[in-house]
Amino acid sequence: YYRKDYNFPVQKNLCQDYIQDVVFIGHFEDDMRDEIFKFMIENGVNLKIYGPEWKKSKYYNFFVNYQKCDIVPLQYKDYNLAINGAKIALVFLSKLNNDTYTRRCFEIPATKTMMLSEFTNDLSSMFEEGVEAEYFRSKRELVDKINFYLKNDKERIKIGNNGNDRLLRSEHEAMDRCKQVLKY
Repeated sequence: YYRKDYNFPVQKNLCQDYIQDVVFIGHFEDDMRDEIFKFMIENGVNLKIYGPEWKKSKYYNFFVNYQKCDIVPLQYKDYNLAINGAKIALVFLSKLNNDTYTRRCFEIPATKTMMLSEFTNDLSSMFEEGVEAEYFRSKRELVDKINFYLKNDKERIKIGNNGNDRLLRSEHEAMDRCKQVLKY
């Protein structure tokens, strides 16, 4: 679920400090995500990373030097502004938790930003691939899709809007979940 008072679209002029091509907001986990991020950067992707525990990554200094700042967690208003400021927001799922989707999979579409996530059957049943979200199955596919969508604003924006429409239609807001539990 997501909370509509925390995650919602804002005008780009309100998130000037967070304008970015691609953003990842999430914790470090030793599941190769840092290797993939390094590969992305080395292949010309303009990526900004936010989140806790990134000092554990063997590429921490590489990322800090690339970003020209530390990797910091974001909460509430800043979290929402960072998603809104991105053209594409990434989702990597926790392997420690065996996630097949996460709350971020709802928070990103809530902002009308295009979500690009690791592929799972669960996620693809919630958001149609290439229509309401986009998925990758390899680091090369990830970079190729990023490059395609950064060159095709109309398609990227359409996916972000469609993802938001699907999110609202499918009732993924916190109060919707409460109603579903009570009904059950």
